[in-house]
Amino acid sequence: MFGESATVTIGATAYTLSGEFDAAAIRERATDEGTVISDVAPRISILRANIADTAITPDTDTVAVRGVTYYVREVRPDGADGLVLILGR
Repeated sequence: MFGESATVTIGATAYTLSGEFDAAAIRERATDEGTVISDVAPRISILRANIADTAITPDTDTVAVRGVTYYVREVRPDGADGLVLILGR
């Protein structure tokens, strides 16, 4: 359910939209050596159509949700019509 209000700022353009925010999502990633590391990072799932197919630049573009502004650290397709933005401070 996409019901949490957020502002995604891509370059100089801000998009106010609804998304599914998880402040303590588990993130898994592989190292160059092939080891899988798990940690906790906030994330938000959004519909791709809400940002007009604009490319998101990690470590530059931001998401403001629940009064906190995060940098987008990773962008992952969700396998449907959306994106999962892994966030960090």
